[in-house]
Amino acid sequence: MTIVNGIQNGNNYANKWDRADTKSRGDFRKVLRFSREGGLQLIPKRLEESTMEHTIISKESFHIIGVELKTTTQDGKNFVEIPQFWEKVLEEGYIEKIPAKKFQDTVLGICMDFEPSGSFSYIIGSEVTSIENTPEDMVCKMIPAGNYAVFTARGKMPGSIQETFKYIYQEWLPNSGYQRANSADFELYDERCRNAENAEVDIYVPIVST
Repeated sequence: MTIVNGIQNGNNYANKWDRADTKSRGDFRKVLRFSREGGLQLIPKRLEESTMEHTIISKESFHIIGVELKTTTQDGKNFVEIPQFWEKVLEEGYIEKIPAKKFQDTVLGICMDFEPSGSFSYIIGSEVTSIENTPEDMVCKMIPAGNYAVFTARGKMPGSIQETFKYIYQEWLPNSGYQRANSADFELYDERCRNAENAEVDIYVPIVST
């Protein structure tokens, strides 16, 4: 969901998340389901209508297990591939298969391993207490310790996330005294995002002092 070049330029993608799910295990699907149609959709939302408070935290290193997509910002491939990836992960029940979850009702969308060419890894997964039983079709990664600016996107999905990323990279970061660290950034989805009309999603941006 976070696309590196896109969010750094304040142009986080938006897709239609309005397809309902009929299964109880699909709580996350109500807000994470993407349109198969692809394409981009700008959802206008006034910045001043969003709460843009943030906290600066230090986070210890942690391990994740999840499903990995190798994608690139070249020719906008990430805008097409990541929504399709979410669709696949949710449809095939990968999240339910993750072992040793530290938090049962939490899903992460993680961007990492950025290359100058524009390629990077996007992982949908969860923080875990052990990586010993990582399924063969999943990956395990260690997210290093570091400092993060944490923002909470509030409101209707996905417009609230889109506008929060715009604010972070267009307004807050250039005037903050920080710069983006060379580490993973991620979105944290938990029980607060079950109502797509009034959801809360935490956005973690790795930072270092300028």
